[in-house]
Amino acid sequence: MSANRYTDGAYLAQHPGWHREHSEWKAAQIRAIVARSGLVPRTVVEVGCGAGGILAALQRELEHATHFTGYEIAAEAL
Repeated sequence: MSANRYTDGAYLAQHPGWHREHSEWKAAQIRAIVARSGLVPRTVVEVGCGAGGILAALQRELEHATHFTGYEIAAEAL
């Protein structure tokens, strides 16, 4: 699979919502893992964050002082 599909519009054509409809569910799974592990993260980084829905959902739930960063190569997702 080529990374070009994320920058040439091919992925956008197949997934115009960048999977935002799954963001809350994915964030809930991450929150459960964090809670089960007794973690209190100070930073959260997501590589390939798409539209950033998971990070936004986590930001609403985790400690206010937590710093969130997302990296995405597809300009359309931003």
